[in-house]
Amino acid sequence: MAQGQAYLRALHVGARIERNERRLARGIPGPALPAEVQRAARREKLGEDDDGREIWLIDGRAVRDLAYVDFTLGGHGFRYRFIPRREIWLDDAVRPSERPFILHHELVELDLMANGGLSYDLAHARASRAEISLRKGRRAAAA
Repeated sequence: MAQGQAYLRALHVGARIERNERRLARGIPGPALPAEVQRAARREKLGEDDDGREIWLIDGRAVRDLAYVDFTLGGHGFRYRFIPRREIWLDDAVRPSERPFILHHELVELDLMANGGLSYDLAHARASRAEISLRKGRRAAAA
């Protein structure tokens, strides 16, 4: 940015450089293919949702190293090309007590994108509201 680059351009270039450095640190000289990301990331299959989509606990650091440096909490194949369409991933850095909330967020977001035709931004905003509502309900029930 000090050299005149716009913020978003500088952010994109910085992320690309970081991703390349992370891959090189793992001994991978070029871009990782989706299958490589999947092999490195998948840790434990947690189950399936009502539509038969597989829910995986994954190595979030591997995803950040190989595919997307800003990956946090979770994701699905309608948001990230390296995740198969029939899978939902939960980052292993998320505490077990937080995972139901993140999974709810991902399920709502996925449904809105896959079945409702919403863009990621709109689906994410609605999923965040649904997650907050679930959190409030859980806290109220526990109190």
